[in-house]
Amino acid sequence: MSLAKRFNIPYNKAKEEAKIIVAKQEGSKIGIIVDVVSEVCDVKASNIEEAPEIVAGISKRYIKGLIKLNKK
Repeated sequence: MSLAKRFNIPYNKAKEEAKIIVAKQEGSKIGIIVDVVSEVCDVKASNIEEAPEIVAGISKRYIKGLIKLNKK
């Protein structure tokens, strides 16, 4: 899945530096093409909170929740 393509953001074809992030939930996996990766970590479902209204109102269809790690 290319987020640029999904959200109609101009993009160039995949660059050599592009990375693919693989996310999985309940046996399903997706790959997301990104330009830069600064950190990768495993996230437990218990660390996912419901998205606040300001986020949910904008893109509830695309954002299911926000991850909190180390109380941030």
